[in-house]
Amino acid sequence: MKRRRLILLAIVAVLIIVAGYGIVLIRRGFSAAAEPSTLEKVMAGTARRLATPAGAAKEKNPLPATPENVKAGNELFLARCAGCHGADGSGQTTS
Repeated sequence: MKRRRLILLAIVAVLIIVAGYGIVLIRRGFSAAAEPSTLEKVMAGTARRLATPAGAAKEKNPLPATPENVKAGNELFLARCAGCHGADGSGQTTS
């Protein structure tokens, strides 16, 4: 019975910490321009590693870095990504 109570107390403590961190994130807001906290960096890195297939790091880009391909990639970035990440990828946007 004592062990069950200790586990329940640990779960409640974790939930309180997670809720508190969530409130801080919500009050601070979400922005690509803000420097992420250490916890955010760790969580993002972990999520990226878990989502990337094991052999993907060894794969090469199938498209050569020709001027045409680089221009096409830049146009795609400007059309689909720059709104949030900024035209130079810095996260500094006008909106």
